[in-house]
Amino acid sequence: MTCKYCGRECTHNGYGLSFGGNSTCQSSPSKKHILLQDGEHCVFCGGETEARSNGLYVGGNSTCQASPTNKHQLYD
Repeated sequence: MTCKYCGRECTHNGYGLSFGGNSTCQSSPSKKHILLQDGEHCVFCGGETEARSNGLYVGGNSTCQASPTNKHQLYD
């Protein structure tokens, strides 16, 4: 999963995205890594999403701590 701002390969760390253990992205306006859209992963936390009738879920949870709206999103 690639950060759209710095181009680094990021990993899902449970609550957000990190590169080499660091969750800060110096190139991003929010200073957080944001993924390129792939239609499967939340762009804010990197979790694999599941579409349900009332929204997107990652691991059974609809709340995304890394998102400004607190919801998982497939695009920013």
